[in-house]
Amino acid sequence: MSGFPKSAGFVASSTFLTTTCQLVKGNQQRLRATCKHSAVGETTWAVLPEPRYGYYRLYDEDGALASKTSFDSEDSSLGRIDTHSIAPPQTVSSLSFQVTKAEGFVTRTVKVYQDMDGEVLMSDNDHLPLQAQAYLGHLEDEPITIVCSQENSMTPLSAVDLSLLTQIRGGVAWNPSETHQAD
Repeated sequence: MSGFPKSAGFVASSTFLTTTCQLVKGNQQRLRATCKHSAVGETTWAVLPEPRYGYYRLYDEDGALASKTSFDSEDSSLGRIDTHSIAPPQTVSSLSFQVTKAEGFVTRTVKVYQDMDGEVLMSDNDHLPLQAQAYLGHLEDEPITIVCSQENSMTPLSAVDLSLLTQIRGGVAWNPSETHQAD
């Protein structure tokens, strides 16, 4: 039980012997977890956090692409991703990985822009404050722009010149200093 955060509504106690949990949809169509504790036989409900979306427009060099995460039938290039699915560190690189994974473009290179005009290119190491009240792409009307390459950017191993893959051996003499040895 100690693995559940207190904010999720679970109470840690040594009297609970086993716990089984499942996700169910409640009356308000929100996901919640229900846990039954076999030692006590009681059920605890915890409401999972509301999704927080990051909105993006998807393009390639030829123009707009239909997003697989599109939610608006009249605007198929506008997609969204739940920011809770982006693992720390929450950077442009981790965001672009989640989006390309959701879109099925994992082997393509992408460029991420702060705005719809594609004027401000973001670096892979740029931090995204996705837990803040306002963050890039938090509004449907102000999505970030993701431009995918058309061709796969990864070179298959069969296309690599095998003469470049040569094993190199070397020797190292190690004489530890008596003043810098571990205790």
